[in-house]
Amino acid sequence: MSPPVYNLTCSEPGQLTYGIIGLFVVVRAAAIGHWRLAKVEERWSARTADTG
Repeated sequence: MSPPVYNLTCSEPGQLTYGIIGLFVVVRAAAIGHWRLAKVEERWSARTADTG
């Protein structure tokens, strides 16, 4: 019985590449969405202004 990691075979070589690129795009979009919706920049700006 082989570990699941070794079962990453695809019918076409490009499928794994598209999967990795797609995962990157999804994670990047989530990070940008969090940055804007949670107003991270404002919180960091206020935090650095207090220490300066």
